[in-house]
Formats: sequence, structure tokens, C-alpha cells
Amino acid sequence: MFKRAPDQVLPTYRPEPLPAARLKFLTISQITARWGVSAPTVLRLIEEGQLTGLKIRGIYRVTRESVESYERKVAF
Repeated sequence: MFKRAPDQVLPTYRPEPLPAARLKFLTISQITARWGVSAPTVLRLIEEGQLTGLKIRGIYRVTRESVESYERKVAF
């Protein structure tokens, strides 16, 4: 069995986050943070067809294009 010295620190793997421009989908929590609204508000927009995306095993992913399109539509 491998034993490490008490003062030896093992490196941890931390994947680099993808740049925002490369992300195709946003989560509900990302949208709520972006807009400052509640999760039920975002879910209502999805149910009304205002936002589009995917639902995989109960987890929603909304397309970035859909979010940006909605922002342009409601901007004043």
C-alpha cells in the first residue's frame, strides 16, 4: 500500500471551467442568478414556451440562444 509522508500535499484535479461563450445550455440556477428571479418563475417561462431547451431525468437545461432571445424581447 502506498503511504505518503504526513507533510506531503497531494495535488487535486480541478477541471478548467468552460468559457461562457462555449456553453450551449444554462441551468435553472444560472438563469435565476443572471436575472435575479426565482426558480418557479423560470420554470413557468419554460412551461409557457417562452424558453426552450432539454429536460433530462427531471433536470432542465435551457439553450443560451433562448435566454438571449427572451432578454432581447423583454428589454426596454
